[in-house]
Amino acid sequence: MKHTLLACALALTTSLSAAAFAGAHSDHEGMHERHMERMTQELGLTAQQQEQIGKLNKGYAERSRDMRQAHREEVRKLLDAEQQAKMDAMREQRREQMIKRHADHARGDHGHSNR
Repeated sequence: MKHTLLACALALTTSLSAAAFAGAHSDHEGMHERHMERMTQELGLTAQQQEQIGKLNKGYAERSRDMRQAHREEVRKLLDAEQQAKMDAMREQRREQMIKRHADHARGDHGHSNR
């Protein structure tokens, strides 16, 4: 049971870190716009298709965010107070790491050593 609980907590932490990165990513909208531009060019999308795909993407993003939140809440209900605190600390640590990586990436430091 403890192993299953730990696996769930780790899976949640991974999904939360991805969400934290998305929240920390200051150019998130720009990334989606560039993706849509690339799709438009490569697939020859019409303006109507672009609008429809944009609406679909927004809807799926909202549902995904809602599902992650629901999952987080259900997992928290299974944990005792100490486990919740540990999970919160793990989540915060991952969030800080993702923010740092994003800042490093924005500065052009991609974590590569000088060879």
